[in-house]
Amino acid sequence: MAQIHGGMAEKRKRLQVVLQETRYVILQYVIGHPKESITLEELDHLIPDVSRSTIHSHLDRLVEADVLEKQELPSESRQRDLPHVFYQLSDDGEEFLEEHGLLESEETLKEFYDKIEKGEKAEKYERAPRPSE
Repeated sequence: MAQIHGGMAEKRKRLQVVLQETRYVILQYVIGHPKESITLEELDHLIPDVSRSTIHSHLDRLVEADVLEKQELPSESRQRDLPHVFYQLSDDGEEFLEEHGLLESEETLKEFYDKIEKGEKAEKYERAPRPSE
């Protein structure tokens, strides 16, 4: 019985990580992104009222909770003015979000993301090659 309660407590803790307001917004942008992989630079543009360092801390927290995974381009594939660190849902994170009904609006999030007014720099980052490509 203790193991069941321990598992429930762990799920509840993870759900609290996901549902924190800024982290939830970050997840919506990751899910809505055309490549389902986003950069700190893009998030910095998309969430202007939150500092870059705070966004970075939230990304780290989502990675620690195994909701997101951090990927880096190999050094030989990096380009000078393009980001090389990307964040995407982990397989476990995707399963967790799906299990809690948090992926039901995926198509809507993609449509919303597509309509966001982005500057030239943000669009350049959006098109940057990802490690999974």
